Amino acid sequence: IRAVYNSRADDPEYERLTFVLLGVATPPDLIKDRNRTPFNIGQHIDLREFTQYDSDVLFKELGKYIPEKIEEVFAQIFSWTNGHPFLTQRLCLEIAASNKNDWDAEAVDKLVHKLFLSDKSKRETNLQFMREYVASSQRREQLVKLYDQVYQGKDVYEEERSQTQNQLKLIGLLQVEDGSPPRKLFVRNEVYRTVFNRDWI
Repeated sequence: IRAVYNSRADDPEYERLTFVLLGVATPPDLIKDRNRTPFNIGQHIDLREFTQYDSDVLFKELGKYIPEKIEEVFAQIFSWTNGHPFLTQRLCLEIAASNKNDWDAEAVDKLVHKLFLSDKSKRETNLQFMREYVASSQRREQLVKLYDQVYQGKDVYEEERSQTQNQLKLIGLLQVEDGSPPRKLFVRNEVYRTVFNRDWI
């Protein structure tokens, strides 16, 4: 990628090539030789949670299945997911596929428990990825210590150069407040706060 980027100066044909890397990595993870090839030619794109506006299409589609209680149900979904795209869509899909129309906030809580909080849910890929990432990390102790501080509600402010913070933000366990710096870190949603609780810590 670096060679193609550098070749743009001599050959305009290289301007036609753009690379997109998708996944979970920080720029330092992509550098083989830190002295020779700094990865300073890219631009990262933060993927944010759904807002109520972003998820309007989900709201409308789900409303076809449960028109009477759609507002209550959707609010309860968001209280658990905070708009997390995968978790929000997963809950909406399960409700739509259930062939039941007696959904309410309590039924959503039961569904969240079944999908994400029960013993059977330990194999859920999103949660399993986070567990394995932290457990196999060489920085496991620092990751858990930082997560514990945020979990307890301590004021921990974003430090963009902190490898520990970047790793926890990258896997999606922590997020930063919107707005201008200094911005505080927080646990991304109630599903994660419940799964990655004191026992997990």
